[in-house]
Amino acid sequence: MSNKKLKKRIATHIKNKEYVQISRGFKNESFHNITGYILAYSDDFIMIANIAEFTFSGFNCIPVQTITEIRRNKTDEYFEMILKKESPKGFKKIIKRYNAIDITSFQTIFENLKKQKECVIVECEREKHGYFSIGHIQKISNKNATINRFNAQGILLEPIKEKLKQITKITYQDNYSNTFKKYIRS
Repeated sequence: MSNKKLKKRIATHIKNKEYVQISRGFKNESFHNITGYILAYSDDFIMIANIAEFTFSGFNCIPVQTITEIRRNKTDEYFEMILKKESPKGFKKIIKRYNAIDITSFQTIFENLKKQKECVIVECEREKHGYFSIGHIQKISNKNATINRFNAQGILLEPIKEKLKQITKITYQDNYSNTFKKYIRS
């Protein structure tokens, strides 16, 4: 799909507030699909309110270059109908939670999330690099984001520099990180 065609499709889904499924990956690698509502886009990124099991499960910011397909079919329409019946004010609640951030570049994304004091999950889903970091943003440069991370026992670890060009997904305002950040130990 051409970049121009993709942007037109994204704009339509945003305007119509449509539930979609986004397939992602590179050449021979596939990443987990993301389902939900696209809220914003730039030349290089999209912001999506992730919906899993009919529940809001955080905001995902993903590079456009990782998108292989955006699907909106009868199944997605049916899921959306269920969402609207189960939570008629759900989309409005999601939009209320979303503090628009500048998604022009990795630097602007991280600067905005740092300013909002968000706990983030930063991932590289590629087999070659594969990592998952959770924590608060300490520092941003034009090549790296330094994350004050913690492990699965809530213990703070040494901050880690994640290379921006390797990141395939940034997640925040999800139940996992929102709950975990309350129990961080040093």
